[in-house]
Amino acid sequence: MNNIENPVTKCIAFLKTLSDKEWNTKVDAQWRVRDVVAHLINWETEVVKVLPEVWQSRKQPWFMQTDNFDVFNHHAIEKYKTYTPQQLIETWINLEKQVQEEIAKIGAARLQAVKNDFDWFFDDDEKSHVLEHLNQIKTTLGKHVL
Repeated sequence: MNNIENPVTKCIAFLKTLSDKEWNTKVDAQWRVRDVVAHLINWETEVVKVLPEVWQSRKQPWFMQTDNFDVFNHHAIEKYKTYTPQQLIETWINLEKQVQEEIAKIGAARLQAVKNDFDWFFDDDEKSHVLEHLNQIKTTLGKHVL
């Protein structure tokens, strides 16, 4: 994974340009921009937590065995609801550093060699979860979509 081009880096760079009003803009009936970011941060937290475990066990993480993420997503929004936009960004940057540290511990080449078994981890293609939400935010705000 190239840290310069990864979707998280792109998303964070965009988020840094938003005003407070934009952070509080509704993206859909339930979520504001800040809630979408909280959702993505919570997923990054989960990746940091499960990557070493899954690497050792080779068992799929819990989230690959369910289609119901309502409780997980609700928890994310509640957990980060008092964070300022800057705190959300800093939290995500720190989590991305932790992800990169976990990659370094495993070895990027070793992880790439089993990419098919870790497809949930690689978020750098046209189905990118982060880019999907980034485009959702950009569309809502009338910004250029990737």
